[in-house]
Amino acid sequence: MTLKTTLVSSLEKTFTKTGIKEEGTSFSTALKGEILSFQLACFLEDNSAERRSHFTLEIESELKDHINFYIVKEIPVRLPAFQVSDDYYISKDAGLYPDVLEKAPWKEVTLTVNNWKSFWFEVNIPENIKAGVYPITVTLKNGDFEKSETFTLEVIDAVMPKQELICTHWFHYDCLATWYKTPVFSEEHWEIVENYMKAYRKYGSNMILTPVITPALDTDVGSERPTAQLVDITFENNEYIFGFDKLTRFIDLAHKYDIEYFEIAHLFTQWGVEFAPKVVDTKGNKLFGWETKANSEEYKYFLKCFLTALKANLKDKGVLEKCYFHISDEPNDSHLENYKSAKDSVIDIIGDCHMMDALSHYEFYDMGLVKTPVCATNAIEPFLENKVEDLWAYYCCGQGNKNVSNGFIAMPTARTRILGLQLFKYDIKGVLQWGYNFWYGEHSRYQIDPYFTADGDETWPAGDPFLVYPGFDKNPVLSLRLLVFNEAIQDLRALNLLASFMGRQETIKWLEKLSGQEITFSSYPLGRKYLLFIREEINKKIKEYLK
Repeated sequence: MTLKTTLVSSLEKTFTKTGIKEEGTSFSTALKGEILSFQLACFLEDNSAERRSHFTLEIESELKDHINFYIVKEIPVRLPAFQVSDDYYISKDAGLYPDVLEKAPWKEVTLTVNNWKSFWFEVNIPENIKAGVYPITVTLKNGDFEKSETFTLEVIDAVMPKQELICTHWFHYDCLATWYKTPVFSEEHWEIVENYMKAYRKYGSNMILTPVITPALDTDVGSERPTAQLVDITFENNEYIFGFDKLTRFIDLAHKYDIEYFEIAHLFTQWGVEFAPKVVDTKGNKLFGWETKANSEEYKYFLKCFLTALKANLKDKGVLEKCYFHISDEPNDSHLENYKSAKDSVIDIIGDCHMMDALSHYEFYDMGLVKTPVCATNAIEPFLENKVEDLWAYYCCGQGNKNVSNGFIAMPTARTRILGLQLFKYDIKGVLQWGYNFWYGEHSRYQIDPYFTADGDETWPAGDPFLVYPGFDKNPVLSLRLLVFNEAIQDLRALNLLASFMGRQETIKWLEKLSGQEITFSSYPLGRKYLLFIREEINKKIKEYLK
């Protein structure tokens, strides 16, 4: 029996048959309070009749109690990329791709003969740890056979600064209810939401989609998604009465996990701003929906009553300043009049609040229709050129063919992590992505199993709809893409710390000089080696200033 083992970074993807491409990575620096990941890639050669072997895996380190261990699993990918797309992919062929991080509390692991497998180690570095060098030795044992690799981690004497970037991935409450077969906002559902919310915050998201009414997103015209409405509504004698107990519970739960910002669900339907979202009363009777025109007097009256009461409640809870309201998602030129009419119907009530919407058309902002634009990264240049303040950015399936950062399964993870440097350079206020846990097919027509259908049933490039998988213990199963996205946010935070010493503009000049080129959303150095090098240089520079 021959066992090949190599330590590699979190930016490597290990394929069962083709293995790894990266050279070994056995050393890294990190800040206090950071999450650092590395992998042990293994290949078992055995000419005997045995098809697999069982090993005991042991970790020896002062940091052992702060290390989570996962087995990297591949999933089938049918649609890796759209037909028209750029070339920054690992492959555009269908096949098995590594993505699932299966948590493994047990000590026994299995290696299959003549196949590669990776084990993922997540080091949660405490903020109060003493600076210094911490070896982490991983040992695989099988009878008398034993093989070890040691990863050396140096913790710098600086704490990772607080995340200033506002980050939201759309949290789909109905998908949790559908998968776990439990009523929305039942006690079991609340338990599941809490489990998923905890992981959501840990890996970089600090704003959460708040379904005061059922989110009007990704739904066929005339069809419905399961009701997920936090506010209780009664209509009697031409008067609306609102109950906010569930919303209060939701806000308190978010605060438990240090989620600061609340993204209020859209007030009008997607793709045209033509209709009212589904709104139900406490008995489940539909008050508004596809049959209700957005500009109807009935819906305008409801919004006036609803938003006045909601705003007062959010103010009483002390979170109004941390709330962002939506009109409608991704309006374009053909929706101009509808969007303007919809906004005019609510501006007197929430005009002094944060308001934002995803868009790709600068004209909407220039006309004053969108207060805080959330710009597609492949259409952000006009906003940057005009120095729009408090600018947000987003990416989704449409940004897979434009050279910009994204998080599809078939992409190199370096393409995801570069986002941190880009957000820093342009001082982006917030970032949005639509899929934390969207486990439906196109337009929410039916449930899918993300372990087998990672592309919404061949609708979007695999991985676009979600960052976590459903676990059988009511907890999320993580994707390696989620942890790498958090590494991008950590790179941004580390750059913010460096900028507190050097100054922002000097830090940008230093970064681009080191990179050998200007960094934009569509042009940047490619590959994992560059990002690993840059992060080490950032840490080295911080260490110099600490002296």
